[in-house]
Amino acid sequence: MSVTVTGEAGPSPAERDRHRRNCQDFRCRRPAPKYMRFAYSASMKPETLLEAAVSRWHTTVNDGDPEAAADAVTDPVVVLGPKGAGSITAAQFADWVQRSGIRLVPQTWHPVSERLVVVEEDATWPGSSTPARVATVFRVTGERVSASLRLPDLESALEVARICREMAATE
Repeated sequence: MSVTVTGEAGPSPAERDRHRRNCQDFRCRRPAPKYMRFAYSASMKPETLLEAAVSRWHTTVNDGDPEAAADAVTDPVVVLGPKGAGSITAAQFADWVQRSGIRLVPQTWHPVSERLVVVEEDATWPGSSTPARVATVFRVTGERVSASLRLPDLESALEVARICREMAATE
């Protein structure tokens, strides 16, 4: 198991929950919980529903299996990519998987919250000779991916994920 650590090990789940309960102001000046600075490689086994759902998403997309891809996402699912953004049905997502022929190989995982993770990936398309590094923000609802927001780089994806986290915290 290969691990890439971008910070110290994070606080316990109880400590994270206590911070969330006691600090409801998103402008809090306290340091971000250390678990947010933890990244790990794709060779680690998924241990949470979040990781399992995103791993399943990658498997179905990379296999080009439209039925499995439709089952890996919620209906509807929110998407963002170079051709636009919006909410699409699971069937439309499955059609995209089959049409695009994209392969997204996870490289590093950057947890943002219990439901959000940013995955840095090497993307290839039919006819491409070299992979392009991209990053995708995933939101998971239950055991399915409910949002897949592909951005051109890790920094952009992490910023979008942080905004999504703060919006969810103020609902």
